[in-house]
Amino acid sequence: MRVGDLVKKLYILPLLIVLMLFSSCTTSRVNQDMINRGLDKANIERITITNNRYAGRYTIVGEKNINRLRKNVIRALRVSVDNKLEPDFVIDFYDNTKRLSTFKYIAGIDDKKTANLIDENGNLYHINPSIENEFIKRMMKKSDHLHVPEYYISLIEILIDKIKPEDNSTIVIDISKDFSITRSITSVEQKRILDDIDKNNLNLRMPKEVEKWDYSIKIITNTYNDKKCETVVTVTDKNQSVVKYKFEGSFERGKWSYHIKFK
Repeated sequence: MRVGDLVKKLYILPLLIVLMLFSSCTTSRVNQDMINRGLDKANIERITITNNRYAGRYTIVGEKNINRLRKNVIRALRVSVDNKLEPDFVIDFYDNTKRLSTFKYIAGIDDKKTANLIDENGNLYHINPSIENEFIKRMMKKSDHLHVPEYYISLIEILIDKIKPEDNSTIVIDISKDFSITRSITSVEQKRILDDIDKNNLNLRMPKEVEKWDYSIKIITNTYNDKKCETVVTVTDKNQSVVKYKFEGSFERGKWSYHIKFK
């Protein structure tokens, strides 16, 4: 073998190895679960995204738009951390005859170790939250309501003062069905509101975060117009004793004040 040929082979061999390794790494980025579902090669006709808090639906069509979202989903990372928040959206993939896969999606989660995508079997994944650029502005139209964080915080702090829980009590705050307000607030934003409440040695949790609790506070807002509100609150203790309150509130001088009576 001539020296020149040997040099060429010695140069080409490492290059081939690098190309093979690069190809392997690129392929391995596709999640095997998604390959098993056929999402990597299926002929996706449309993707529908449904808001869990009201009857809003957005449909993604067109090869370019579909593949942009599909690319993120098939490269999902399998994770184990579940933040127990209510999913904000349902994502459905369809071919021309049937639904192929359904996922629940929680908006606003950047931590790559925490799930923001959940399949029909409860498997947890994290995908790049940049997919929200495809639909979040259309599906979560920001409400014109003002003073919402102050509203929930003041209401809950008054209720805690009324029920006088013992130190280290666990209190579930349930605003998940308060759709007139929460339809424009993601679960992560709801959690932030909860985190801003003065806890005073109490454990405040959202409904899915705990199974056992000392008190459950469920809030349903009947009327809200930034200056006034009418709200029904149901307080249940661990012995299943139930008390209902009716709040009539007004926002003046930068804060909410309430007239409260039993319902």
